[in-house]
Amino acid sequence: MKKLVSGIAIFAVLCSFSFANAQEATPAAPAAPATAEVKTAAPATANPVFDELIKIAEKCTTNNQYSMEIKAKVNGKDITSKMKFYFKDMQNYRIDNEVMGQKTRMVVTPEATWTYMEAQKLIMKMSDKSMLENMNLKAMLEKQKATSEITKSAEGGNDVYTIVDKEKKTKSTLTVDPKKGVYLKAVMYNEKGELASEAAFSDWTSGPISDDMFKKPEGAQEMEMPKMPANPGAEQK
Repeated sequence: MKKLVSGIAIFAVLCSFSFANAQEATPAAPAAPATAEVKTAAPATANPVFDELIKIAEKCTTNNQYSMEIKAKVNGKDITSKMKFYFKDMQNYRIDNEVMGQKTRMVVTPEATWTYMEAQKLIMKMSDKSMLENMNLKAMLEKQKATSEITKSAEGGNDVYTIVDKEKKTKSTLTVDPKKGVYLKAVMYNEKGELASEAAFSDWTSGPISDDMFKKPEGAQEMEMPKMPANPGAEQK
């Protein structure tokens, strides 16, 4: 099924690089015949613009907190999500999310990763390796670097980065304040060139993030989050 919450969250954190999690999975390419020549993939070429964007991402996710509002179209419906991010670093962060009246909190640390659903007073613990890999922000940025083309332009005194994913055929733009070095806006287009989502960033505050931000709510019931299917798009026709 199409996933919204995790897709939007990671999309925001990764400067709109991975909102494709909210799209249908792309079918795997057919295996090459046994007689086919095996070619070694060439290493990713140096990309100073992408490296520049990674440094901005590292800055924005180190002792920073900010708000974000995302407007997205999912299954033909317009959905608005309001989020608050608390980053100690790329391995320790919290995301508070409110969409369609439902409030959730996702906490990621090296020790534990979980999501708290406020209405149900329920904590869903995450141990599935495939899910946890999506929480490794630096690794996802490096992976995206190998499959994307990126250009930089100027607009209204701000820097605009345009990222085209060569595999998923999607495009995203990220507007950055060059003086403060923070995100202002992120826009995602699907493989058809249609607007998929638009995010606006605000309320940037720098300073140490307390460990109390990562504590589990008292009195909440805990259970294990179900594992994701190996090919979540296989059931969709």
